[in-house]
Amino acid sequence: MKELTLRCQSCGQSLTIDEACRFVTCAACGAELEAVRNGDAVFTRSAKTDVSVIDAKIPELKRQNDLIRLDQNWEIQRRELLGRLSADAGEPKVGLMYVVLILGIGFLLYIRFSSDVNLGLAGYIPIVAMLFFMVSMHRRMSFYQKARQRYLDRRQEIEEVRTSKDPMDSTASADNDPSRRGD
Repeated sequence: MKELTLRCQSCGQSLTIDEACRFVTCAACGAELEAVRNGDAVFTRSAKTDVSVIDAKIPELKRQNDLIRLDQNWEIQRRELLGRLSADAGEPKVGLMYVVLILGIGFLLYIRFSSDVNLGLAGYIPIVAMLFFMVSMHRRMSFYQKARQRYLDRRQEIEEVRTSKDPMDSTASADNDPSRRGD
């Protein structure tokens, strides 16, 4: 077999390895190296994965995962709150709903009082039904808007953690603050 002479990436020591060899440990510094072949060139690089690079990405990946889960859960909750047909139509138009209901009640009142036929209390049933529907929809939309605001607040909170340097470091600065220690 043919032997190759390489340099240790860590200390620069000359290394002699067999041509078929893929990994080598430097006798001088103990570095674990990989013999990399790129065309006619052969060089060494660290065989160990730099775990610190991967560890640094974990918090960002967790935040991204939290955002995805939050968005998915909100979409499920949104569909439950609005119903399937309304959820597919986008955000509810609360103002338009009230205009339609008020016009409907106005129309029913107009018919009730402009008609020559006296319906008695039965003439008020559609008006009461419309008022009940309006109050019910108001409560439903109010609950939806509160749930949406909680979702948006939580989403902003997760995104702010992403932009801050180190949220866990705030305790260290509080410990060094004399006004907080009671000195």
